[in-house]
Amino acid sequence: MSGDKLEELGRLVSGASPNALRSKKSRKDFARVIVERVGLWQPNVESFVEEMSGLNFYNAEDRLLFMQFAERAL
Repeated sequence: MSGDKLEELGRLVSGASPNALRSKKSRKDFARVIVERVGLWQPNVESFVEEMSGLNFYNAEDRLLFMQFAERAL
């Protein structure tokens, strides 16, 4: 992923609701926002966000972990 896309994803993750990964609907909505704003391929993003369902965005460490995985996976 390019630096610009990674920066935009970082802004989205840091500004995301703490509940962004809590329910299937909120994960799908969050994935859609990533696809639209970052310009990544939808099936891959949806699958990735679904796999991250165990993370809790109430914790800053989990947001960082999400970004570290995204950098490698997306």
